[in-house]
Amino acid sequence: FKSGPSNFADNNIAVDSAHQRIFLTDDQAGSIDLFLPPAKDSQTITGSVVSFLTTGLHKQSIGVNGRLGRLYLADGSERALSVFDENSGKKLASIPICSDPVPPIRVDEASGRVYIVCSEGQELDVINGKTNSVLARVPVSPYPEGLAFNTATGRIYVADEGNIDGSNNDDNDGTTITVIDGQSFTVLGTLQVGRGPDGVEADPALRRIYVAVESSNALVEISDSTGIPLQGAPNLRQTAAINQAVSLLQKAALLTLCLMLVTLVLATRGALLQRSRARGSPQIPPGGASSRSATRTPPV
Repeated sequence: FKSGPSNFADNNIAVDSAHQRIFLTDDQAGSIDLFLPPAKDSQTITGSVVSFLTTGLHKQSIGVNGRLGRLYLADGSERALSVFDENSGKKLASIPICSDPVPPIRVDEASGRVYIVCSEGQELDVINGKTNSVLARVPVSPYPEGLAFNTATGRIYVADEGNIDGSNNDDNDGTTITVIDGQSFTVLGTLQVGRGPDGVEADPALRRIYVAVESSNALVEISDSTGIPLQGAPNLRQTAAINQAVSLLQKAALLTLCLMLVTLVLATRGALLQRSRARGSPQIPPGGASSRSATRTPPV
C-alpha cells in the first residue's frame, strides 16, 4: 500500500497482531500512520491507512504492546520514550532514555518489558512497560544497532556494529554480538559473527539467533543455548565512558573550529569596512595645512 508522499524509515514499524493494527512512523512528515488490513469478510484486498498521531519528530523509533494497549515512541532529540494509549493516542508517560535510540524497539508482551538500544549512548535500556519505569541500563559495545531477545533462553542479543548511526561510513569496526542475561541484566560475553553485524532476530521455538552481517552481505545462524562459547565480557562501562568522552571532545573541537572561523570572518569584514570608509572620506593633511594655505595672504 502507499499513503501519499511518505518516507517510512526501515524498521520503524510496529505490529499489533491481536487487534490487527500496523503502525508506521513517517520521518518526513513527523507523524505515525495506522494501517488497517481488510476484514476477513471484506470484498477488497487492500486495507486502509489513517493518520494516527502527529509528533513533529523526524527521528523516531516505534513499538507496540497489544496486551497493554500501549504504543511506544523513542524520541532521539529529547532522549525520552513516550508512551501513548494505542486506542486514543493520548500520551500517558515520558521515560528518560539514553542518547540516540535506534530502531527497532523490541517489546515482550508477556512480561511487558520494552528493550531500546542507543547508538551514541552505547547502552541498552530495559523499561518496565507496566509501571513505565527503567528496569536496567546496560552498557554495550560502541555504536550498537540490532537488538533481539529470546524468551526460550532468557537472553538478550545486541549487535556491536561499531558505526555511529546516521554515518555514511561503511568501515564498521564491530565484529561481535553482546549476550546479556535477561534476568540479572549482566553481560555474559560476546560472540564473533563477522564484521559489521546489523540486524538481529530470534526464533524462540527453534532456539535460533539470526544476525545480518553488513560488510560481508551474509546471514549468520546461531544455535541459542547456554553452551555457546562466549568470549570474556570486556569492561563495557569503561569503554562506553571513554568513547563518549572522545565524542564530546570531537564535538568541542568542531565547535571551537567553527567559532574561530566565525571570528576570523567577522574580523576580516570589519577590517575591510574600515578600509572602505577610509578611502571614501576626504584626506586632510596633518595640522590643517590645507586650510591655512587656502587663507594665507600673498606678500606685497
